[in-house]
Amino acid sequence: MPSVKLKSLLLVIVQFACILYFLITPDFASFPVFSWLLLGIAVALGIAAISAMRISKFSVLPEPKPFAKLVRRGPYGYIRHPMYAAVLLLCLSVLISEVSGIGLLVYFILIVDLIIKIRREENYLLIAFPGYDVYMKTTRKIIPFIW
Repeated sequence: MPSVKLKSLLLVIVQFACILYFLITPDFASFPVFSWLLLGIAVALGIAAISAMRISKFSVLPEPKPFAKLVRRGPYGYIRHPMYAAVLLLCLSVLISEVSGIGLLVYFILIVDLIIKIRREENYLLIAFPGYDVYMKTTRKIIPFIW
């Protein structure tokens, strides 16, 4: 069982390393308007997701907390992983303000990491919540109406 938690922890470490790269590299003073718009959407989506979930149920690990409940309100009514969508938008806002080879590589690593983490999380959620398979059919993973 420790290897299961270790895999999840490694996914979280990669995710946070990528986020950290995007938080320490930009010159926010020279951010273009579109980057500020994306950043605002990312922050609003993240806040909406946390408030819909309740902070006490929030976890960075893909395994659901004990006694967790399936949340379908707020942004979770449209996408299953609004926190990951917020992370991707936040990092994209920085990337498009300062496009670089390293930035593109880090963003690609973040996308791959989150896809693996989503798959892992959804396997746990299918076990934890009997109605999760139906929920999956009525919502998208990250991008409303698309994916």
